[in-house]
Amino acid sequence: MDKKAQISTAIERVLHKHMERVKEGTIDFTHLYLQRNNIHVDRPSLAKVLEIVRLALDSEHMNKLDQFMAELDGTLNSVVHDADRE
Repeated sequence: MDKKAQISTAIERVLHKHMERVKEGTIDFTHLYLQRNNIHVDRPSLAKVLEIVRLALDSEHMNKLDQFMAELDGTLNSVVHDADRE
């Protein structure tokens, strides 16, 4: 695997971990917000809504990942090119 592919794979791996943290933080924030503000949502409804939120975050992450990597491609090319010249 060439350097650019290694860097791309590492970025995707870190980005995936970041998105997992964002997803869990979003769920935790929602629970805490509802508790602090005394907003009652029955457990089955809340579970369903939070599952939809998880699905939406996963879907958007996967739909936008190629676009993100394409935007990063120019930077990766120049970094790898500069490193190869050294």
